[in-house]
Amino acid sequence: MPEAKSAAELLARVFPSGLAFLTLDYKQQWEESDRLLSLIDDEELGGKLDQLCQPAFLAAVRRAHQVYGDALGLTQQKPLLPEAPAIASALSSLRAAIRFYGRRVVALADEQDPVSIELVKASLSPLLEAQTEARGRRARGEPEPEPTDEGELPPVALN
Repeated sequence: MPEAKSAAELLARVFPSGLAFLTLDYKQQWEESDRLLSLIDDEELGGKLDQLCQPAFLAAVRRAHQVYGDALGLTQQKPLLPEAPAIASALSSLRAAIRFYGRRVVALADEQDPVSIELVKASLSPLLEAQTEARGRRARGEPEPEPTDEGELPPVALN
């Protein structure tokens, strides 16, 4: 039976240590699978596999490999970080917006109306606290804190 001999040769070439790689951790399993698929491509073994198993088999293995890599976070393209000029421009826009907000809030203050003064203080207090904290961290040589939760940002210096 020529198919049996061909299958045995293919099995020995692609899986010399059997399926032992399936006992590795998930990332190592995926990496070994990736290496095996590369071996199949490099040595042009796909045609032999197609003859023995039908073309749909290898195509299904490749799809499953891709999905597994995506699930493990190994194959999905990571978003590119914005370039420094884009970050600087966004930071400059943020600072301008904060200054604009501050001027508008201060303009609401009426020296004759204590309630308006308290409202202005309350409206500006988060900005002033953030500025004070940032100055203190810089004076102590501490790094900026990382965000602690999605949507929650560290204080921003208002310089």
